[in-house]
Amino acid sequence: VMEHVMHPQKAFSEIGRVLKPGGSHIFTIPWYGELSKSRPRVIEEDGKLNYLMDAEYHGTEEYNGPHEYHGPYLVTWDWGRDIAQYIFEASGMHTTINRVQDRSIGLDGRFLEAFISQKPH
Repeated sequence: VMEHVMHPQKAFSEIGRVLKPGGSHIFTIPWYGELSKSRPRVIEEDGKLNYLMDAEYHGTEEYNGPHEYHGPYLVTWDWGRDIAQYIFEASGMHTTINRVQDRSIGLDGRFLEAFISQKPH
């Protein structure tokens, strides 16, 4: 959900704070490897949203699956190649990016990366 968090630096900082030494935060996000720098799509100023780009949303209120997924949810960040540095500066954690693409098990297309941030021992 890190693409929906309004203040991700605070979120990554808190994740780093609460993890045990050597602990890992494993997550997925839509990752745009063609972007050299991550960019906010919207920022909060004085309690109001300031859109820097056209609003984008994930999810739909029409889905009634087993987990009662709701939405739509505003996308606040487009994450680029600098995400590992962003996380390190916010939390001191080192992040690796792993991609598994295997058509034989149905993994193909975009956004197959898993991010693993680890708190130092």
